Amino acid sequence: NELVVNAIKVLKQGSKEGQIHVHIAYANSNLTVTVTDNGPGFVSTESTSTKQLGGTGQGLQKIQEDIAILGGALDLQNTDNGAMCTVCVPTAQE
Repeated sequence: NELVVNAIKVLKQGSKEGQIHVHIAYANSNLTVTVTDNGPGFVSTESTSTKQLGGTGQGLQKIQEDIAILGGALDLQNTDNGAMCTVCVPTAQE
């Protein structure tokens, strides 16, 4: 949820029409959620751009900590068209 909220905040600041895509997959006892957007990409937490967006950049740090508690991983990438966040967490085996 927080990844989508972050994407919406960034896209609302832009001058072009924003798009957010969410892909959810389950394979090999892992749940993977990928959120992509066509915003400006990721900026450092000390960046003026982050402050202009109304955030501190610490939301992603909190997400990463929460995912680590679950034994998962968070991957953040800038793409040619925006940003991509991928969360992968193991699920309980039956």
